[in-house]
Amino acid sequence: MTVTFASACTEDGDEGADEVADGEDGTTGGDTSCSEAGSDPGAALEGRVVEVSPGASEGFGQCSSGWATDAPAREPEWTAHVGQSPEGFVDMKVEAYPGGGAVVLTNNVFARFDGAGELLWSSSAGLESAGRVALAVEPEGTILAAYWSWEDDSTGFDRYDGDGNALGAVEVAFNSPSARVWGIERLGEDLMIACEDEGAQGFFQSTLLRVNPMGEVVLRKGNPSLFSTDFAVTPGGQVLFAGVLLSAEDGGVFGNLTPSTGNIQAGNNVGEDFVVTVSNADFSVGRYSTFGTERWLQGYDRAGNFERALAVAGTESGELVAVGSVPIVNFETLGYWYTSEPQIIATDADGNALWTDRVAMLGEASDVAIGEDGAIYVVGGAEGTAVQSDEYGDWPVVERWIRRYAF
Repeated sequence: MTVTFASACTEDGDEGADEVADGEDGTTGGDTSCSEAGSDPGAALEGRVVEVSPGASEGFGQCSSGWATDAPAREPEWTAHVGQSPEGFVDMKVEAYPGGGAVVLTNNVFARFDGAGELLWSSSAGLESAGRVALAVEPEGTILAAYWSWEDDSTGFDRYDGDGNALGAVEVAFNSPSARVWGIERLGEDLMIACEDEGAQGFFQSTLLRVNPMGEVVLRKGNPSLFSTDFAVTPGGQVLFAGVLLSAEDGGVFGNLTPSTGNIQAGNNVGEDFVVTVSNADFSVGRYSTFGTERWLQGYDRAGNFERALAVAGTESGELVAVGSVPIVNFETLGYWYTSEPQIIATDADGNALWTDRVAMLGEASDVAIGEDGAIYVVGGAEGTAVQSDEYGDWPVVERWIRRYAF
């Protein structure tokens, strides 16, 4: 099923069309013009980030259909500053923490926030040159953090308690000390790990590992032809790995998950279904059965080109939140690292838009997690106003942020 939405904008400045009244749940009026800026970045980021002013997101002379004009805009419950990173093109991950709050991992930042946005602890030890990162929070509250360093081409994979204290390395028999982990999931007592590791011929390839509590690899599945980094595991042991559908028991292949248009960008699961974001020059999200049947694929585009949905998460009842970016096409506003604004869209289980937030700062939303209490945590990066220098020149730092929303 494909859900179709109404036009993105009003015609000829008709400010009253498709307007939604302010609500007590944090929603505000509908997004009635392509040229409107998004919500304020928040006091926590005031003066730290390059803010986008109204008019900076004007499209290519027309608005596109499919934006869901009737979906109200939603303000976050709070925004917190996470820290600074020297680089823009690195991973940033977030996971909800049992009992409330969230854990964040990126270049130069490893931190935990409580449900009210207060920083509980933060560390940058060992992360200064982190490029690819992966994060998981176990049901008992311990934290798994993996990162690959571009400086010495090595991988760290450690377990921490809820207070950020190191409990020791997670022993995994990678073939290479430079294996790059992009996903970690728990399946019972075992770990499912998606990474790039050396194959039998000595070349790096996309590799799926299942590791038991003793650190023994009980399943290794590698394929040099797979290049995507989507990864999800259902409670029943079905795996979405770089577009391929596998069994976690023996690595048996059920088939491929192939969207009816575009390619998979990121994956997750809602119960025994898979949900994915799709890179097709549109902000697209799809839901699929364990065998790859497309239940629906919906685009939520705004300006017509280069919208990017980078991550998606869901609730047990099927609501989804997808995050990414919408382009800025006013070239006077482009930055060193980013040419976009962060975008957050919530949908019901059938893909109908519930609410949206486009944040008026130069950056992107990188990842999203939903807690047991239904709290939504979104993280991302933004062009910073501070400048760093070395022998190669000057460039802005990247300010990292986290926002909490409610359905």
